[in-house]
Amino acid sequence: MYSEFEHLQPVTQELSDGSEKWMRKHLNDRPYFVKRIRTYNELSELLAPLRGDSAGLVFRGQASWRWKLYSKYERALQEVDKRTGNISHRGRKIHVENKDPALKAIKRRLDIHGAEYDGQLLAVLQHYGASTTLLDWTASVDVALFFAAKYSASPCTKYGTVFICNTQRVNKERNVDGESRTFCGSKFYETNGFFDQRLHVQKGLFLMTPLRGLSGFIPSPLDDAAKGKIAEQSDMPPPSNTLFKVNFSRSLCSQILDDLEKRGVTYETLFPREMEDVCKQVELDILGKLSG
Repeated sequence: MYSEFEHLQPVTQELSDGSEKWMRKHLNDRPYFVKRIRTYNELSELLAPLRGDSAGLVFRGQASWRWKLYSKYERALQEVDKRTGNISHRGRKIHVENKDPALKAIKRRLDIHGAEYDGQLLAVLQHYGASTTLLDWTASVDVALFFAAKYSASPCTKYGTVFICNTQRVNKERNVDGESRTFCGSKFYETNGFFDQRLHVQKGLFLMTPLRGLSGFIPSPLDDAAKGKIAEQSDMPPPSNTLFKVNFSRSLCSQILDDLEKRGVTYETLFPREMEDVCKQVELDILGKLSG
């Protein structure tokens, strides 16, 4: 059911004692819980322990508390569904064949054959904005908080959101009707054996949702699965202490970003100059010396 890539492997890190203690304290053995935060001190006190010991936990910041945990590709499928009432025959064919369309497109453009670099290409595509079946997460609570606060400052949203997730709860597979799967159908993956500067500084990893068959093939998001809202889950209910959602008031964004800047978490540090920019500067330097 799950695609394994040479450079994209399932997360296997166990929860540290600190991480497990934090999740038990705030979820109280529930699979899913939402906490609303109105003051900066309350938010700081809640997240402070996760800056020192968060092994086994991953984080995702979102600009709106209303957004579910769908990948960009899954959202695109939903938009098609809303416009037409169904998915096109071609879209269904891509889906059933378990082909990531962004991966297929970049391999065609770069004239790459075989699957050796598929994991690396998928990770880079996701981090540079392509519609893939991956969903960005990070091993740093501050990075997630930055993305939530940076884009929650818009007046179009009332609350920003940070998700905190137990990777081992999500990645654990069980045998159901002869098929090995997780309770939510998705798994967390981390990069292995290649280096991308942006991915490295953002401490990025991914939630991958396998493309499924014709029946119900727009996958359910992780947050719905953790709530136990998926009909197919009757044989595999969500495990305890899986997913915690923090909704914070938009009025806190400026204070959050000021504090993160003091910690060295800024747009400049999370989006370092890419090699393309470096190469362009080298070229200008060379041309300047030659013309001088």
